This record gives sequence, structure tokens and C-alpha cells, in this order.
Amino acid sequence: MINKILKPGIVVFFIPIFFLLTSCGGVEDYLEASGTLEAVQIRVPSQTAGVAVEVPAEEGLRVGAGELLAVLDDESLTLQRDQVKAGRDMSAAALDLVIQGARQEDVDQASEALNAADERWRLAKEEADRLRALIESGSVSKQQLDRAESAEVLAEGARIQAVSLLAKLEAGARDSEIASARAALDQAEAALALAEKALKDTRIIAPSAGTVLYRMLDPGEWAAPGMTVFVIADTKNLRLTVYVSEPDLAVIRLGEEAEVRMDGSTEVLTGRVSWISPVAEFTPKNVQIKDERVKQVFALRIDVENPDGLLKPGMPADVRF
Repeated sequence: MINKILKPGIVVFFIPIFFLLTSCGGVEDYLEASGTLEAVQIRVPSQTAGVAVEVPAEEGLRVGAGELLAVLDDESLTLQRDQVKAGRDMSAAALDLVIQGARQEDVDQASEALNAADERWRLAKEEADRLRALIESGSVSKQQLDRAESAEVLAEGARIQAVSLLAKLEAGARDSEIASARAALDQAEAALALAEKALKDTRIIAPSAGTVLYRMLDPGEWAAPGMTVFVIADTKNLRLTVYVSEPDLAVIRLGEEAEVRMDGSTEVLTGRVSWISPVAEFTPKNVQIKDERVKQVFALRIDVENPDGLLKPGMPADVRF
């Protein structure tokens, strides 16, 4: 301490001050977790039954959406389609006939048939009336009269049918008949659509772009409906599943970007949180430290784009939030 007297009786004290500097380094402002890259696997089934005649897709092949994977024999389905199509054409023709109504020549023929039926009925009635007048005199037998009256009844019935037919042809089809013919055509159209779809399904195509992981169908083998014939992995878009504790979860938001780093690489990729588990679970069993396995954590899924295909499913990765 240094003292200096300025005036008699007045003493001023000078106190030295020391500044202590501390380093701010080593303070972490991010959250880090680890996981393994996974690819979304798509199981491609056969939609119809048939024997494989072509299987151009090989395991490991990169395919685009809509690309041909296999072709099934379509001979029987082609014949079925043609048969159903012929039935559809018949139903369409029947509907047209009902809507357009009878031709004039059909009406003329029905009119002539009615005239002939009228004449037969008139003659039969005259014969029956004549015999009825003679029955009391005993000049004709009861059997003769019965036969004449039966002929009269039959002739009258034929005349009534002829009248009905002519009236129907002249009036045209009823609304219910047109509706019935139209419904039959709709049914035939639906059957044709099903036949066309079954024929189209003989060509098995990739539902999305990806890499063929497994091929379970070879040429000459039988494919049944619903049978998985290919497994495709979408390697252009990978996902990383990691686990964080509840306190750490409070600072993570759905849709948040995260840095993804691969082992042995200095490249930093960008991922995005696409899913957060709504329930806690115990740390997965593949964690070997016992103290860590008993902790409850929340699973997160981070989507990572892989346009160049450099990342492979199964590679370990670290993510920083």
C-alpha cells in the first residue's frame, strides 16, 4: 500500500486493483446424439397371378419410379379381356336398340300379323257360333262344339298378343326397359375395367425410385396375388433415429434443422427433425452401458437427403442440434 500526504492532516490511500481473465472456451452450446442411417424399404407385391416371363430388375440396381421390374404371362388374361369386351359391345348395341325403338319394317310386320290374327279369330268365332246354333237340333255333337270353341279361344288369344306387340312397337321402349339396358351396359363396362386392370398388373413396376435390395422372383416362377416379389429401398432419402433425454427434448422442435456428421468424414450434412416420439421408452438394449440402459428417453427421427448416394444404410452418424 502506498500513502501520500497532500496536506497536513489529510492522507490519501492508493489501492491497487487486479483483473482476473478467464477463458470462455469449452462451453458447449449444442446437443449431440448418435444413431445409424436407415432407408425406407418398400415391399412390391404382385397384383395378379401368373408365371414370370421377364425379370429385368437385378439386386443392387437403381430404378426410377414407374420403371419395369418384371413381366408376367398375360395370354389368358388377354383372352378374358377380349371376351369381356365383346360382352360390353353387345350391351351397348342392346341399349342403342332400346333407345332408338323398333324399325318401321318391324311395325309393318306386326300390323300384318295382327290383321291375320283378326281374320283367324273372326273365322273361328263364326264357326263356333254356327255350331252353337245347331247343338240344340242335335245335328252336331258336343265334341264338335267343344273343338270349335277351343279354336275360338286360341284365336282370340293370338289376336290379343298381336295387338299388344303392335302397340309396344309403336309406343317404343318404356323408361324401365331403357334403365335396365343402361344398367347392363354399366355392369359390362365395370367388368371390362377389371379385366383391363388385371392385364395391366402383369407388368410389375417400381412404385418409387430406389435401389432393389431383394428380388424374390425369377423367370419361370409363379407369382401369386399379394406375394412380395421385390424389396426396394429409397436411398435418396435416409433417416436417422436417435434418442435424447427429457430435459434435452425441451429444446428440440419438429421441423428443426440439425447437423449430421459421418464417421471419418469432415463433411457436414443438413437433416431435419421429422418425427418425435410422443411417449418415453428405455434406452435401446444395444447400448452396452448398464447405467445408460435404464434411462428413459424419447426417440427422434431425422430425415437426411442423399442425392448423390454417398451415404449408405447402416452407416453410423452423429447429429447436433
